[in-house]
Amino acid sequence: MAINLSLPSTIELWKKRVEELGIQNLSLHTSKHTSASGIQERQYLLMRVLWIEVKGKAFDWDLSGLKEWQEEADDRLSKYNSWRTYRESLRSPQIPESSFAVAQLCQRQAEGIRSEDMRPSVAVTPVKHRYNTRLNPTDPEFAKGQPPLKGFRERLQDMKISATTPQTPTGKLLEDEYDDGPPDTEPSPYTVVSPGEPELQSLMWPPTKDEQIVNAALVNYLIALTVHTGLPLEWSFHRIALKADFEHTSYEARTDGYLEVVSGSMSSNNEEKRVRALIEVKAARRYKKPNPICMQEAAQAVAWLKSYPDHGGLLNTRGRRIHVSQDRHEIFIIVAEYDEAYLAFLRDEKESPDAFMRMRQYGPWNTLDRTDMERVTPILLAIALRANADCQAEFFSTDSTLE
Repeated sequence: MAINLSLPSTIELWKKRVEELGIQNLSLHTSKHTSASGIQERQYLLMRVLWIEVKGKAFDWDLSGLKEWQEEADDRLSKYNSWRTYRESLRSPQIPESSFAVAQLCQRQAEGIRSEDMRPSVAVTPVKHRYNTRLNPTDPEFAKGQPPLKGFRERLQDMKISATTPQTPTGKLLEDEYDDGPPDTEPSPYTVVSPGEPELQSLMWPPTKDEQIVNAALVNYLIALTVHTGLPLEWSFHRIALKADFEHTSYEARTDGYLEVVSGSMSSNNEEKRVRALIEVKAARRYKKPNPICMQEAAQAVAWLKSYPDHGGLLNTRGRRIHVSQDRHEIFIIVAEYDEAYLAFLRDEKESPDAFMRMRQYGPWNTLDRTDMERVTPILLAIALRANADCQAEFFSTDSTLE
């Protein structure tokens, strides 16, 4: 089914749309946005992202930077008995015993989902809300609309507890209304942060049952591909939170998983290099809600660049910033293409008229179709093989500089 995507795919179309919205003189760094649980078109356009949908099942191994690992991926799969068993069973009602059995069960369950619900994975907040839940009492923002900070004895009186008389334990915990301690330091982009606004609390809710099925289908399949390879990488279910801070706006984008370098292995001590690919899933099919899905994935890519820029590292070479997405039973691969001009734009150092990031979308591949899975699986394995090669190159490069 065709995807009716209306996001700009060229600079000319982007210019036309920003003029229609009257935001041609605004910048991502100076524009102010209200709190919202999701990326809106105005915010998306100011990120200077072009979305390019590649029609058909073709995948550009060269443009994605994966060509070097295509042959190795094919060779490994040809020797993987569980892959052969899985592939042959795609035309059978039975699920045979193999490393792919759980993934295959979830794939069949995902195909039966009819939900069109879409849980937002991006929370946008203005600068004044960019604080942790424990605020600094000396901060001017804390005093606005806040009651006077009470002392320890007054707080005990409010709770009807004597400061001198011991009380019989009740087994219940008392929650302080305020914290007299020092404010928290700025959290890591991996830290879950309360958005602060009530309407954004929905992002703290767990994924829906339907979405969990899709996530299990994709991540378990990716794990089955690499679990016996011996590569120092893992596909994780962890919902990583990535932050993007600008002058007047901040947003947090959460993913449904990622490919990470295993702790204790090469490059794993460098946080900027730990995440090698992002996972995003939706219960609804992409053609039902193409714009919201694509805008969320673009926001995740920008937040990944902002949170872990990896200046001068391999993560900023061709095809390394990549999404593996599944919407219901269909897999998509999205490759972010950008240059130094776009990175400078994100750093607010220089705004070039040609500074754009292109999100190139490949797919869909049907997880119940044997031909589709034979096409996409070597790509998915090559992503991990390349990540491993990059880790080795970075490790030995660092090691040689220390000699």
